[in-house]
Parts: sequence; structure tokens; C-alpha cells
Amino acid sequence: MALMRQHESTRDLEHVHLSKLHRLRVEQMQEQHGVENLNQQEYTKRLKQELLAQHAAEHKQIPKNAKVSPETLISEIAHLLCVRVCEPLFQQLEATFTEPFQMLVSTA
Repeated sequence: MALMRQHESTRDLEHVHLSKLHRLRVEQMQEQHGVENLNQQEYTKRLKQELLAQHAAEHKQIPKNAKVSPETLISEIAHLLCVRVCEPLFQQLEATFTEPFQMLVSTA
């Protein structure tokens, strides 16, 4: 009988010990994950700041006359669009309408 109680007591102690050990491991993993997450955020923030500083330094090296305003950029895009798309269309339309007219004039 005493041996049974001792066995149950030992088993209960082992269970409590293993539960505490498991809880400590979980807490340690959560803390480690939190620290790693914080380190990753700090690293990413530092990289962003370095990249912004690098872009700012590169932007300062560009001559002022080479910097393009949004309005100028839109104007250039509109001009290129006209040159590449509209003018060929107008030439096709002109050719379409002038050929029959020239044929009428030459037969008359």
C-alpha cells in the first residue's frame, strides 16, 4: 500500500516537473521569437533608412536641369504618344482619302 502511494506521488511529481519544463520551453521559444522579430524589424528599418539616404545622395548628384517635373514628364509622354501613334494614324487616314481623290483628278 505504501509502495502504491509512493509510486503515485512520484508520478504526480514527474507530471508537475514535466509540465513546468514544457511551460518553460514554450516561454523561451516565445521570447526568442519576439526577440528575433524585433531584430528583423530593426534590421529592415535600418536598411530602409540606408536606402533612402543612398537615393537622396544620388538625387543630389543629378544636375538641376536634368531633374524632370511631373508636368514636363506628362508633356513628354503626350508628345511621344502623338509622334508614335497619332501621326501614323493621320498619315493612313490622309492616304485613304487622298488616293481616291487623286484618281478622280487624274482621270478627269
